[in-house]
Amino acid sequence: MVPEDGESAADVRPATRALIDLAVTSGSGWGGPPLPQMPPPFGLSVVTDPAA
Repeated sequence: MVPEDGESAADVRPATRALIDLAVTSGSGWGGPPLPQMPPPFGLSVVTDPAA
């Protein structure tokens, strides 16, 4: 997955292009919408101590 001369990462990695398009269409121009919360034990819902 090495870009040829004149190509960028977005040219050789379709997921990269999709993330760039998402950032452009989200309204801010640099970030996308928040990711959906993952179910426990992967999401932030497993943090129960506010000091943690």
